[in-house]
Amino acid sequence: MSQNPNPVLSFDGHTTNVTGVAFHIETKWMATSSEDGTVKIWDLRSPNVQRDYSHGSPVNDVVIHPNQGEVISCDRAGCVKTWDLGENANTHTLIPEEDVPTTSVTVANDGSMLIAGNNKVCRPQPKDTFLGCKLIEGKCICLEDVE
Repeated sequence: MSQNPNPVLSFDGHTTNVTGVAFHIETKWMATSSEDGTVKIWDLRSPNVQRDYSHGSPVNDVVIHPNQGEVISCDRAGCVKTWDLGENANTHTLIPEEDVPTTSVTVANDGSMLIAGNNKVCRPQPKDTFLGCKLIEGKCICLEDVE
């Protein structure tokens, strides 16, 4: 561990608190989320933003899908969004429970499952609500097949 308190490189672009950081599997790039309502993609060789996605609400967390071609984020409005890096667009939006902030998101290492958490007991939803989304009462998670 270095004793130098100065950063090696600074990635400036978010206007408020950064809430999540995720690294590409080969550490070529990273994704960040922020209370400013954005998800940003950064090339680790330069401090410039490569992609900038607007959520429309403060973003609580971000994760990179194991396929390394999608970034998934969640926000205070309760949305979970999938950003396809190849299409450079939001390709899926999941709302596990209306007006309940989604605080955390993760994807299984094999890409078979997405789990998003909130601070409220979830009510079961119809199976066809969003790509087979199933909410498990009392578990505060949303399960979705993200393959």
